[in-house]
Amino acid sequence: MANSNSLLFMPDISGFTQFIHETEIRHSQHIISELLEIMIDSNDLNMELAEIEGDALFYYIHNRIPDLDSIIAQVKKMYLQFHHHLQLYEHKRICQCGACSSASKLQLKFVTHAGYFSLINIKGQIKPFGPSVISIHRLLKNDIPSSEYVLFTDDLIKATEKNGLDRSWKSLQTSYDNLDPVKYYYQEISAMKDELPKLPEIVVDKMDLNYRIRLKETINREVLDVYELITNFNLRMLWNKSANKIEYDETEINQVNSKHTCVIDNKDINFSTITQPMEEGKWVYGEQTSDVPFMSRVNTYFILAPEGNKTSLLIDIYFNPSNFVGKIFFQIFKKKFRATYSEAMYSIKEVAEKYSSKEMYKLVET
Repeated sequence: MANSNSLLFMPDISGFTQFIHETEIRHSQHIISELLEIMIDSNDLNMELAEIEGDALFYYIHNRIPDLDSIIAQVKKMYLQFHHHLQLYEHKRICQCGACSSASKLQLKFVTHAGYFSLINIKGQIKPFGPSVISIHRLLKNDIPSSEYVLFTDDLIKATEKNGLDRSWKSLQTSYDNLDPVKYYYQEISAMKDELPKLPEIVVDKMDLNYRIRLKETINREVLDVYELITNFNLRMLWNKSANKIEYDETEINQVNSKHTCVIDNKDINFSTITQPMEEGKWVYGEQTSDVPFMSRVNTYFILAPEGNKTSLLIDIYFNPSNFVGKIFFQIFKKKFRATYSEAMYSIKEVAEKYSSKEMYKLVET
């Protein structure tokens, strides 16, 4: 259809396997929602969003088709924003669950088409309707031997002012049930990632071993469940009995540089998430605060190691006195600090062994 007059545009995410664990399901949903929001915010063509379809977005422009260079520029912006977010996520990631550890391998493809379609109103929502809408959805399954690409249908090429593409584009034709064979052109786009900026290394604190408290316990629960209980701020009040309130950004997964505030005795104690290198097979989560009197900072590391279906938990706390008074302060209050962290340790153990993951979330949602 050389006179097709409307654009259909679909970016589609792939790469997540089917997760079963409650934590992995929640984290994969969160990661996908962030990526979809980023692509929605990158809509320079002012396209209408018809639908969020699982891991894909369905856009359209009615009665107008931008030139091919503008569409390619839109693809490039969405693609780079998508992978830059994943790059940052991997750089600051602390969680080792299947969803988080495989997020950097997520892929993105774009399917674009042109055709006539009607707009129908379904309970106040405007939706495109017609054969071209069916075609673009069918084209998500095609014969392209790549996982990251942009696809232009022949109808789209003919409908734009620019006739034809350069030789870097390859052509294919695929047949679908109840549709005429669809001819399309494609180009792999993974090389665009070469334009992503390099990220600075995360600086790891060096602490004084003379001002240190260590506690260790074995918990009869798998490591992922214990790690989620410790790192998920939504669950923090289940075991942090010294805090009256926890304030944090509920829209993000905890990662390096995430902030949260514990309100203890009407005082705000501000924390930043940190990490440190750890031998293979161990999971580490750290928090740093500068709000402890006479201390320039206090680093608390939760180090977990799987032991079959159980978890070995080590809490390693480093105090960095800001002056001579701080060194005396630590010695005076060392037993009190140890008692506070011991209470947290045994509270983590009690909650982890008593409740399933679903039960934990139900407790904090009620």
